[in-house]
Amino acid sequence: MIFRTTRSGFLRAVQRLDAGYICSPGTQAQERIVVAQARGLNVLTLGGSNGIADIWAPNRFTRAYASSSEPSVPYLRPYDVFEYLPQAADYLSVERTKQLDRYRLEAGMILQSCSGRNLGPAVMVDQYLKDFVLSHDMIRIDIRDPEMAFYVLGYLNTPTAQALLRRDKTGSVIDHISPSHVQTLVVPLLEAIQLSEVAAKMERAVSIRSQARCEIADCIIEYGASLPAVSRSFQLHEGWTQSVSTVGSRLDVAPYDPQVLDMRNSLLVNGGRRLGDLAQARIPGRYVRYYVSEEFGTPILSGRQLLQVRPVNLRYISERSFRDSSKYELRSDWLAMQGEGRAEERIGFPVIVTPNRDGWLANNHILRIVPRYEDQAGALFLAMASAQAQIQVKALATGSVVDAVNPRDFENVVVPPLDAELGTKVLDAWHQLASADAIENEVVALIESGLSEIAGESQIAS
Repeated sequence: MIFRTTRSGFLRAVQRLDAGYICSPGTQAQERIVVAQARGLNVLTLGGSNGIADIWAPNRFTRAYASSSEPSVPYLRPYDVFEYLPQAADYLSVERTKQLDRYRLEAGMILQSCSGRNLGPAVMVDQYLKDFVLSHDMIRIDIRDPEMAFYVLGYLNTPTAQALLRRDKTGSVIDHISPSHVQTLVVPLLEAIQLSEVAAKMERAVSIRSQARCEIADCIIEYGASLPAVSRSFQLHEGWTQSVSTVGSRLDVAPYDPQVLDMRNSLLVNGGRRLGDLAQARIPGRYVRYYVSEEFGTPILSGRQLLQVRPVNLRYISERSFRDSSKYELRSDWLAMQGEGRAEERIGFPVIVTPNRDGWLANNHILRIVPRYEDQAGALFLAMASAQAQIQVKALATGSVVDAVNPRDFENVVVPPLDAELGTKVLDAWHQLASADAIENEVVALIESGLSEIAGESQIAS
């Protein structure tokens, strides 16, 4: 049973008595703002004629995908922007995509998710994201004052703002909010000193994350340049022949692609090694899912959440779901990746488990890579993220509906020679990503505690 107390003054203001409305998180957030205003809190409207931001979304558009021979730009879907290291979902033609500039991103722009399971979180375009174009299905928020932009970014990710945004969602199948919904959002202003402190911390978090992303991307490029090039000596439509004696337990063509076999041989000749000689690959078995509220459980990651800086819709699970929960734990400086999904997307692309996620749980669709030797996480990440290893991983994925990789097959992937120096840089950059996340969490807590103090009530649960 859900129950709560409320103030008579708030009931007179909203003129509602139904429990579903009064007990909803959005109404609780609204009451907090109303009470804080009555106690002297200053507020601004985010958009509209008197707002502090220009809030808009481009129209739907026809995506003209680029051929290999024409100028192109990398394209992201809405949920891609939440990842540690967003990668292009496709490449769009510069010449054939109409009004392409409307979908380009600019540093400092805030992106507000507006539909589906990702509805709610906001991110700022940094030096890494600014080189992409983004789908129409994400609201753009432009604020000229940099300090206010960082403050608003922090506020948008608080439980209070998230509850207010979701309160106005509509949709018979997929939840959705529009720019007009975001324009009406009220932004509470803390005292000037607090506001400046919050904005400075948020700016630092964005800067650290941006530098770390760029460092990781640069290391991947530098490492890949030292390896045998990924190329094909013939067109796929020409086909190839395969001796029946070399066909194993699979009859699909992917594992026998000459490009994959040539790359494996080339890496072995140049000092590459089986992944199984360097690390252990494992996926735990199925389990009964008993989800609980945050205070009673442990966070558990799905495949998509594993890739995200701040997991969207993170769930918590009870200890009684497992016979031995340690089999599902992640440890700092392990590698992890989606073990199931679509071969043409993010299956098999690694992340490094950062110190702030040490001890978190991950479901049975996530592949763990446990280094056999210390201080190799960064180097192994580069090796597994390289195009030379990824074409082998994609060839391993198999499935009639959902593609999956087998840990035993995965250990037979031939990885390029490890680069300890670049690996150290990459590992440090991943740890910096965790630092940025910690600062952002601190910002959210500062804003929530400030509102709670003014309103004279406990914080809203996230």
